Amino acid sequence: RIKKLRELNNESQEELAKAVNMTKYTIANIEQGKTNLSLETAMLIAGHYHVSVDYICGMGNDMTVANDVLDTLCRYVMISTRTMHMRQAHKVPFLSINKSLFDYLNVLDKAEQFKKDNVADELISAWLEKEKEKTLHLFQRESKDSFVEYALLSQRDIASDEVMELLENTYRDSSGDIKKSP
Repeated sequence: RIKKLRELNNESQEELAKAVNMTKYTIANIEQGKTNLSLETAMLIAGHYHVSVDYICGMGNDMTVANDVLDTLCRYVMISTRTMHMRQAHKVPFLSINKSLFDYLNVLDKAEQFKKDNVADELISAWLEKEKEKTLHLFQRESKDSFVEYALLSQRDIASDEVMELLENTYRDSSGDIKKSP
């Protein structure tokens, strides 16, 4: 699993060794099973990759540390407000979600639909595992500014014709620039 994590993070054995204060040869021997993994080393590597020690030691498939769930959400999901000028100025809350996470949540939704359509569980599990690996890989490469944004509009705050006017005239791309539609 260490080799898999290292490759997912595009790190060489030398880079991992430097990050956890070891030699490249020690990392190579651990990956090849020639050296036993000590608890201290497992903790260092788990900390470096932000995964659980259980995952590093092969005792679980969950890569995340349960206590870090909220911290992770805070990195990938944000709520902010902006003033939108329609017929009058409105403070509008926006939900921003990391694009890779958004895409993965859509994958999970599709998996639920596949279950309802009686697709074999083994096929769904294999597909989800590949999608999870792809998403984790994208997290490492993706810009921190790559977000999908949703305006959280309340009917009581803004008239529906104002919302339609806003939707017809503007959209927000992932770079945050407001673009006028033709």
